[in-house]
Amino acid sequence: MSRAKRNTKFGLNQLATASLWRRKRKTVIALLSVALASTLVTSLVTVYGGVERGVSRQFRNFGPNLILAPRKRGDWLKQTNAGVVKRTLGPGIPWTGIIYAVARIRSGNGRWHTIAMAGANWQSMRRLNPAWQVSRGNNAVLTGRDAQTGTEVWIGAQAARTLKIKPGDYLTLSYGGQTAQWQAAGIVRSGGEADDQVFAPRSAARQLTGIQGYTTIEIAAPASEIQFLTQRLRRLVPQATISPVRQIAAGEGDLLLRTRRLLLWSALVILLTLALCGIATLAGLAIERRKEFGIMKAIGAGNWQVLTQFVIEAMALGAAGGGLGLAAGTAIARGVGEAVYGTVLAPSATAFVLGLAAGLGLAVLAGLAPFPMILQAQPAEILRGE
Repeated sequence: MSRAKRNTKFGLNQLATASLWRRKRKTVIALLSVALASTLVTSLVTVYGGVERGVSRQFRNFGPNLILAPRKRGDWLKQTNAGVVKRTLGPGIPWTGIIYAVARIRSGNGRWHTIAMAGANWQSMRRLNPAWQVSRGNNAVLTGRDAQTGTEVWIGAQAARTLKIKPGDYLTLSYGGQTAQWQAAGIVRSGGEADDQVFAPRSAARQLTGIQGYTTIEIAAPASEIQFLTQRLRRLVPQATISPVRQIAAGEGDLLLRTRRLLLWSALVILLTLALCGIATLAGLAIERRKEFGIMKAIGAGNWQVLTQFVIEAMALGAAGGGLGLAAGTAIARGVGEAVYGTVLAPSATAFVLGLAAGLGLAVLAGLAPFPMILQAQPAEILRGE
């Protein structure tokens, strides 16, 4: 009995292998259908995840999109408030605390002018505003910094033109009866309000103004997290008003939503088309193999054994096609990321799992399609050609 079972199993495997080999053309077509489905899912899931990073990076060039300011006029946010913000945001979201003040500055011709001064960590300001164009002066000139303070400041392009200031020049600023002399390290071109400001180190701004906290805390948050962060910071920092920059936040969120919706619907339509093609191809293979079903049943195989054998063949095609699709989908996502967002999009573990699952799922679904035909197949009728 055991010998008969071994012979039957051997015969089924032989028939399956021979069937796939004899129908190489249709096997290749089925393999490509599965590979295309896996490619589509892998690439779209990778791009879908990369859309937020890409869109956020593009909108981040416009600067901060979330502003914290004291509720009371004339008050400021404390260091403890900044600590709460830092812990809430984590390391991946740019932010900085800023001391804004309206000061007086003396121009090259000796006249005094009003200017907006921002005291902040310069590197944090640059991360918060990556689109700023900054030109630094001759380093040889800047070695002669003011011996009293040793302070370098950056001045907006429009303010520099109006005040006739160039890198290396000394600036005299006055605020509340206090005066400081600093040196211009370079020029900032932002295309916005920063062109009319002067940027000083936070410690120097504190010494000049006496403000020990921050007048604002500015954040460049991803679009998907703006609402969450706004609600959380309102609860954790009740002393502050939290205001999203509506134009940037709304534009980023709307574009992100529309792009993801387009990707989702495109993926569903293409997947449905590929599923129909795959099912039709494997169903065609099943129709051509009616005689093989009859032979399998004649040598002792039951309906479930025949179906299992056919599903195993489909899964083998699915695994092979899924592997090809993962490689192709990764390459396509990489190309899209470099062309559209200027960055490399690497597929996540989720993309790999979903891509392989799409290939296997499509193959198994197509493998189950001929089940009614297998149930109705009578060995004697099939072998007689009926």
